Amino acid sequence: MNIKLLEDLCNLYGGSGDERAVRDFIYEKIKPYADEISIDNLGNLVVLKKSKQKSSVKIALTAHMDEVSFIVTSFRHDGTLKFAPVGGVNADSVLGRRVVVNGHSGVIGAKAIHNMTEAEQKAPAKFDDFSIDIGCLKPVDAEKIVSLGDRVYFEKNFISFGNNMIASKAIDDRFGCAVLMSLMEKDLPCDVTFAFLTQEEIGCRGAKAAVLDADFAIVVETTTAADFDGVDDDKKCTKIGNGAVISYMDRGTIYDKNLFEICKKTADENNIKWQTKTIIAGGNDASALALKDGGIRTCAISIPCRYLHTANCVSSISDMEAVENLTQKMILAIANLK
Repeated sequence: MNIKLLEDLCNLYGGSGDERAVRDFIYEKIKPYADEISIDNLGNLVVLKKSKQKSSVKIALTAHMDEVSFIVTSFRHDGTLKFAPVGGVNADSVLGRRVVVNGHSGVIGAKAIHNMTEAEQKAPAKFDDFSIDIGCLKPVDAEKIVSLGDRVYFEKNFISFGNNMIASKAIDDRFGCAVLMSLMEKDLPCDVTFAFLTQEEIGCRGAKAAVLDADFAIVVETTTAADFDGVDDDKKCTKIGNGAVISYMDRGTIYDKNLFEICKKTADENNIKWQTKTIIAGGNDASALALKDGGIRTCAISIPCRYLHTANCVSSISDMEAVENLTQKMILAIANLK
């Protein structure tokens, strides 16, 4: 796994509908390995890499470029900003987080606890309770440097720590982008379309619009790990360190059963650690890809990730390597189906 590439990707800012910086970075890196490159009206970057070998099988690998983010909605009388989430962010995960607004630093704040009523202290957190402090004391000062509709991002914070672990914003799904970029450099057994998709976090919009000439699709993603003390095993969903997650169903997709079995077999034959999810939860671009153009046979291979959709997603490098290795082996396995 190219950890430096992953760090560079995670440190970029690119929310749903605002993926340009990520797309431009990927475009420049993959140009030497691409035979055809196109960018559609939703900003999807679709790249064809032709194989030196002859095969009738057409495969698409996909990952999404966008990260969860926020958007400025109004100015408050004290110079702070009101904002709303762009994607599935839990309100209770944002208080005190450092953010970037139009290139300016900020901190997400709320009413001081000693000014809260008992009922307010016990109530679930809501985005209406929060504002972004950008160091301005009056709205007129804030309006000089920030505009309504500006995007807000968790500040870049990539670190390696502990026992082979990574923490960062935007691992979902800059990890998948890094895998696709690495695999583009390799000799492949058939023509492969690499699709770097937009707006997954707000309903898989890029995947719905993307034009992909493929019989099969592999979605490279991240998925939730809840492997904490006190959580029953069947509620942990996935576990850090247990390898690649091969999905059979989530809230948006029932995955191709034959590909699911091939993926498990391929992992076993190549001594790649793998697991499945123990809860039917979440979803990804497969929900749109599987229904395109009469149907694309689709599988998903993901890394387990703690604290998904927060400022500090946590994943294991060993799991990342398992996903990258399994994805490469699955291209070969699928190429040999016909």
